[in-house]
Amino acid sequence: MRIAAPGPSLDAEAVGKEGPLIAVNRAAEVVPCSWWAFRDWQTFEAVNPMDPECGIFTDTVARDAIRRHGHWKKFRGRRVIYTEELVVPNKFLLYSFTAALCLAYHLQSQTWATAPKIECFGCDLAGTVDWDGHTDRRYDRSQERWDCEIALIREVVGWIRKKGIEVDLGPATRTIGN
Repeated sequence: MRIAAPGPSLDAEAVGKEGPLIAVNRAAEVVPCSWWAFRDWQTFEAVNPMDPECGIFTDTVARDAIRRHGHWKKFRGRRVIYTEELVVPNKFLLYSFTAALCLAYHLQSQTWATAPKIECFGCDLAGTVDWDGHTDRRYDRSQERWDCEIALIREVVGWIRKKGIEVDLGPATRTIGN
């Protein structure tokens, strides 16, 4: 199981094409994914995933906003999992990336993999720039925000590891400290 986040270290070639991939927010524009994870209707409106048939992972609040703004047609024919369907601590679903970790755990726990692992790409947890040099001003990417997400990622990763699934955060491993 792989997760691609839109951080500056995201290298589409390094992500590869083997096995399921969850793309977080704008990462869906550069890597073909099995699932596209986002938490706000504006991302759904602005991003055009490489794979127009990828599954959607979001919450019902975003779904309802997408309906209100008239973009529901992009949902047609796609598999959809809502964050509310996952059996995880609710606070783990606060950010798109932590929610993607929870989806990866959910999908991984439904398989019989002999060496279950979640491998992450483009998870830099710093700065304001995406892999393509773009800065999306809609998002709070202040150091204070990153510090909050880092603390939550530590909790989520610890919880997943206790369930017997290895998590490799790539470049963020140094930041997270485990």
